[in-house]
Amino acid sequence: DKDLETRVLESTRRAIVDQIQVGIDLLVDGQVRNDFDLIFASSIPGFSMGAMGYEITSTVKPSETPITVKDYLLAQSFSTNREFKAHITGPFTLAQNAMVSTESPYESRNDPRLIMDIAHALVAEVHFLVKSGAKLIQIDEPVLSNNIDLELAIKAMRIIVEEGEIPLPALHACSNVAPILKSLFINGPVKMISLDAKILGDNELSDINKKYLKACGVQLGLGIINVGSDQIEKKEILQFTLDQYIARFGDENIWAIMPSCGMRHLPHHVALEKLK
Repeated sequence: DKDLETRVLESTRRAIVDQIQVGIDLLVDGQVRNDFDLIFASSIPGFSMGAMGYEITSTVKPSETPITVKDYLLAQSFSTNREFKAHITGPFTLAQNAMVSTESPYESRNDPRLIMDIAHALVAEVHFLVKSGAKLIQIDEPVLSNNIDLELAIKAMRIIVEEGEIPLPALHACSNVAPILKSLFINGPVKMISLDAKILGDNELSDINKKYLKACGVQLGLGIINVGSDQIEKKEILQFTLDQYIARFGDENIWAIMPSCGMRHLPHHVALEKLK
């Protein structure tokens, strides 16, 4: 679709130019092609698009061709001297957002065989990204807060990270992951976890500090920009908040400051001001 490719190119260029103009250090391609789950579900064998969304109709297998590399390299072409973060949608999120057909070999969206098959399919995409030069690859698993099988989720992430040989593996966890955050720090295979920084105020997490993070070997991606509101944060308040986090965690354990989640639903001018 020539029109689609033109729109992807123009939207990606705008996303990169915006980030550079406001002084963002680490860039992302903006995931402009589609929703972050549909990007993968529309290309991984075993998934099919139906009238009600995507469903799993047969055994999930790795794609023989790259899924996101084209857009990743397109984004890089607009800034060759900046570091980029690549993203893959996590296996549990892809499974939870799908319908499982009775024609498939899986019992449900929570079937461990399904989660493992998706993980191995994502390993193939990670290999393509690493071969294309990606070092930082983030697994987006927003459903971790939905009372899923955490042990299975961590096992799937470990397969992706270790078999994919990700140089710098990261995880993004949305919503209130406070009850499972320590398990992610201790047992997770990633070197950076990005999250809504507000949950770190939970009393159960009060012992997470410089010493704790150093022992775990995990850095924080602190989401201090609220993407759930159109209101533009005041720089003085953000700096005060950040100073408190630096005192608690140490700047050596804070990998980056970022929005609390994706910004695609915000009006362009609002997103731009929040990034500033």
